[in-house]
Order: sequence, then C-alpha cells, then structure tokens
Amino acid sequence: MRRYKVRKKLILGIMSFALIIFFSSCNKNTKNTEEIIYYLKDLNSYSCNVNISIKNSKEEIKYSGKQFYHVKYGDRLDLGEDEIIFYKQNKIVSYKYNPELINLIEQPQEILNEDFKTFNISDIKVGVGQVQIMDSEEFKCIRQDVVDFMELKSSEEEFGLMILMVTDLLKEGSELIAVGSQKDIVSKAFGVNLIDNGTYVPGILSRKKQVIPPLTAAMSS
Repeated sequence: MRRYKVRKKLILGIMSFALIIFFSSCNKNTKNTEEIIYYLKDLNSYSCNVNISIKNSKEEIKYSGKQFYHVKYGDRLDLGEDEIIFYKQNKIVSYKYNPELINLIEQPQEILNEDFKTFNISDIKVGVGQVQIMDSEEFKCIRQDVVDFMELKSSEEEFGLMILMVTDLLKEGSELIAVGSQKDIVSKAFGVNLIDNGTYVPGILSRKKQVIPPLTAAMSS
C-alpha cells in the first residue's frame, strides 16, 4: 500500500506539482536550473542523470534517476529498473512498474493497432503499424505474442503483407517485423534478411517517407 501511495504521488507530482530538477551529468557546465533549461530547449535529444524533489504542503519526496528526451517523441524518466515513466507535452502517456510488461501498451492487439494503416500496393493488401519504444529489451517479452497476433490478423483479414515497425527512439532505428505471403518483399525492399520474421534497420523512423516508398518500388518491379 505504501508503494502504491508513493507511486501515485509521483504521477500526480509530475502532472501538477512543481518539479525541481537538477541535472548532474549533462555535457555542459551550467550554473543554475534556468541556464540548464535554456540550453536543453535547443537540443533535439539528450540524456542526463537527475535528482527530483516533489513538494506539497505536507511532505517532500525525492527521487534519483535518468532522464531521456527526444524532440519528436517526448520524455522518458527512469527511476530504477522497475519504475519508468513516459510523458509528452506534460502528460503521462505510459507508466511501467512491472518489469515483465512492455512499457507502452500491454496487449499484442493494442500494440499493433495503436498506429496501424492499410495500403493497397500493386493489388496487394498491405498493413503497416508502428510502435515507439525506448528500450528494445522490454519488447522482447511480448514479441512472439505480437507476431502470433499479426499472423492471425493477416490471415483473417486477407493481408498479403503486414509489418510492424518497432521504433527504438534512442537508437534511432526500427525493427521491421513482417508476416504474410509477401513478407519476403521486405528483404527485397531494404536489402536485408528476415530472421524470426524481423530485421533491424538503422535510421528507419518514418512509415510514410522511409517504409512505404521502398515497399512500393519493390512490389512494382
């Protein structure tokens, strides 16, 4: 119960209390918090060690951890191996407490359908989903369940090719997981070999600009 209360206060603190953040390991010598914030506003991404003090009228709670930021995808706050918070535009979008669960969403169908689009390329029904993570190790515990659900959905809804982009924000690349009778098109389009239905492609972040055009070219040739 005490653990729950502390975690609840942490979430409420991030959303509504003032956070006093002291960055102790940025590659920049700064004198105060205002200078740090001004410097960080110009960065596209960074990671720092942080000490956080959350105060209200009754008590003060202190945490130490690591902060990750990406200008497009938001922030990740690690408060130890078992507590990770994802937030964007001052709103918490995911909270991980159990290390056995994926940090973003829990069920395979939610992972695939969270950002899923359907295309018709050379008369082949193609589906491409994307999920964004900051720790590829956490995805491994649910990866096979996701592949199994993709194969089921592909068969039931008659997709010739279905892809899930598992985009690692820190590494700035994506694992492309593919199922369907036309999955070998992925190897042709990106010059890679699929192992266990997937392959990691560095630099691939955009479905619209970096995945659909190569697929279209490969399926049209």
